[in-house]
Amino acid sequence: MDVLFEQNGSRITDLRWGQSLGTRDHIVRWPKPVSRPQWMMSEQYANAPQEIVLRECKVDHQLLVTTLLDHRGLNKGDLSQLYARRWNVELDLRNLKTTTGMDVLRCQTPETRDKQLWVHLLAYNVIRLLMA
Repeated sequence: MDVLFEQNGSRITDLRWGQSLGTRDHIVRWPKPVSRPQWMMSEQYANAPQEIVLRECKVDHQLLVTTLLDHRGLNKGDLSQLYARRWNVELDLRNLKTTTGMDVLRCQTPETRDKQLWVHLLAYNVIRLLMA
């Protein structure tokens, strides 16, 4: 699975390092943290690769990071458009969860969680149909 995200403000990125792909665009290797982060389970940490290869590129005022390494197939403008689309999907999902009261699920098992999600989606679609 590929990822595309905006660089965390606390991470320092030097675009002069790594394999240059063009102006403000390069490939770098992020090493696995020396110690396991608190939020990560021991098994996850043990199974994580020793490093990951990523593309970092600066587009306008955003520093985008992705596993999509093909700079000929995806230029910086393409990544910027893809990130904007991804952001709109996140906003739509947040709106859906808030509108339907799905921001907190009150269920005990995965099966009931699935049922609750489907009921929320059904109700949302019925409301949208009535509005149309």
